[in-house]
Amino acid sequence: EKKKEKEILLQLFLDFILFTPNPYIAGVVNGLSRGFVSRFSKRYPNTEKGIQLICKQKLELCKMLACADVFDSNEVLPHLIIASKDQDDKVSSTAEWSLNRLINIDLNNNELINKLYMLFLGSQQSQTSPINPEDFRIPVSLQIKIAILGKFCLSKTASNSFPFIVQVFFEGLFGEGTNSRLREATLKFCAHVSESASEEVIQQAGPLFLQGLIKMLDIADGMADDPIEISYRQKPILMSAVFNSVGKLALRVPSLLNQNIRLIQRLFQSLNIEKGYLYSMPSEDIVLHAQECLMCMTNAFKGPFEAF
Repeated sequence: EKKKEKEILLQLFLDFILFTPNPYIAGVVNGLSRGFVSRFSKRYPNTEKGIQLICKQKLELCKMLACADVFDSNEVLPHLIIASKDQDDKVSSTAEWSLNRLINIDLNNNELINKLYMLFLGSQQSQTSPINPEDFRIPVSLQIKIAILGKFCLSKTASNSFPFIVQVFFEGLFGEGTNSRLREATLKFCAHVSESASEEVIQQAGPLFLQGLIKMLDIADGMADDPIEISYRQKPILMSAVFNSVGKLALRVPSLLNQNIRLIQRLFQSLNIEKGYLYSMPSEDIVLHAQECLMCMTNAFKGPFEAF
């Protein structure tokens, strides 16, 4: 009974920290449902006074969560990650301070990792138990997603959470409203999964990861059916991360690469570009990661050359 009450209280705290009146789209707040936003908006109107009250109470809540003995670090970590990305500087700095005070965080705790996945992806519809549209939660903001991916990259449990890892991968790279920073964080997560996931999980996720990585290369080459805007400044960073992820994947699942001749040709072309000029930007990092990727792929070609 007490455990259930505690869970309800923690969820209420989490929803309150997520709540920020949206001046652009009424009833829509990242991480929350329309029903919750509607109920909270009556108590905290989108006025200067209402926003000041929200910020004041969030400040007190962040301090309490970090200091109270009633909650352990795993239970309040999601709250403080979210608050650390709050629009109000005082709230975000207080949450950062509170995060640094947490001890004994277990990033391999299943309950914690599942909570972070739910925040990243939002509500998951199912045919057996459909969700009322008013209760359907949208994903958290891009800044919070990036912070969550940073925690995932420190967790073996997160890397073995199939199919969530694939959903996060495609949402981070190609989801609505994504940006270069989130794509870069997603590619780091892909490399982490490739290194630390179990054999069973990487065999399931590997082909899907490779599909997404090749699509990123197609986008950079202007060959994609649905082109995505990537700035010249960001292209070298993202392509280096793509090659790094392909290399990590090749070490775990060599069979994925030994018949992908087109991908190998791309990697060699990257090496041949004079002074590392690639994708209209000078980048020695791209050439270096292409070299490392090819070295990782050597295992894929040991034994009979069936691909040829």
